[in-house]
Amino acid sequence: MTKNIELNVQIQSAREVTQLQEWFEAHWTEAADVTDHIFEAISRHVRLYSPFDVYTKALQEFFRGHELTATEWDETRSKMFPKIDRYQKEAYWALMKIARQHSGAFLCDGVGLGKTFVGLMLIERLVLHEGKRAVLFAPKAAKDAVWEPHLREYLPHIGGVGGNADFSNLAVFSHTDLGRKGEFPERFRRIAELADVVIIDEAHHFRNPGGRRGVDGEGVPSRYYQLYDLLDSSVRPKSLFMLTATPINNRISDFRHMAELFTRRDEAYFARTLGVNNLRPVVYAGGRRKYRLHQFLTDQVGLPALRQHLWQTIGIGGASRDKTEFERGFYRAFPEAIPKQDSDQFDFLDQLK
Repeated sequence: MTKNIELNVQIQSAREVTQLQEWFEAHWTEAADVTDHIFEAISRHVRLYSPFDVYTKALQEFFRGHELTATEWDETRSKMFPKIDRYQKEAYWALMKIARQHSGAFLCDGVGLGKTFVGLMLIERLVLHEGKRAVLFAPKAAKDAVWEPHLREYLPHIGGVGGNADFSNLAVFSHTDLGRKGEFPERFRRIAELADVVIIDEAHHFRNPGGRRGVDGEGVPSRYYQLYDLLDSSVRPKSLFMLTATPINNRISDFRHMAELFTRRDEAYFARTLGVNNLRPVVYAGGRRKYRLHQFLTDQVGLPALRQHLWQTIGIGGASRDKTEFERGFYRAFPEAIPKQDSDQFDFLDQLK
């Protein structure tokens, strides 16, 4: 039943017939009765099964090659998912969705709302379910006192810290490691080539680009530009997740600088998906460009004017019964905002009646 003996022969004389008979008799003598084994093998195919047995076998075969969906994995395999609250799960789902579309996402919940636990959920999902190589950057104090203890407590099966760092798809660094010498430049070069995901805690530390010295061989590039180079998607495509309670510290350009870590300073990066055609919009005054938006929203240039504009707009909205009435009142108050047409401005207003 498990081995076969094969004979290839060409019979041309009576002598060869005799040799063949001798060969057969020798093997027949050595043979064993396999009747019971044959019946056992056949019986499995003629056995009667209950409808329940047939149903469960069908399910087994149907799902044999089935891969768990992300939701199934969250609910059945994840160790972090049951530990986070509903609003944290919604933040986690939103981050994954946004990053799939834009290759980058911000989590800007306030202090104390558990961004670290959302980050742990991201790490577990990306490393275990999606098999990606992840890198975490955090301030040294947060890395030592928060992230590493939490990783040991909640994600020991992933490793990435201390004695569990070997053969792990997670690497953990301090922000300041970006500027260190020794083995770090070579490690970050390899990370640029191999990493799929980068997670940055307290990402507002990278709101100011600083100087790019070092390109000409003078000085050292800022920590921002060290990270910018590490995230170069031309080396390997990467997704970036930034956790911060203060995406805008002093000016709106803080947020833009952080976004540029994954937009790579492509001003039309969000044109197709969000309809934002330029990340450096301008404010017009007197028919010509006067300020860029991040300049306009500052105490020195625009906040008083913006505050007055908002109160005036809110007043128009409160006195309007519908969208048409609001637009009519708005364009009367701000005629410079009327879309350019061949007709006179007041003809345009008449069309809103």
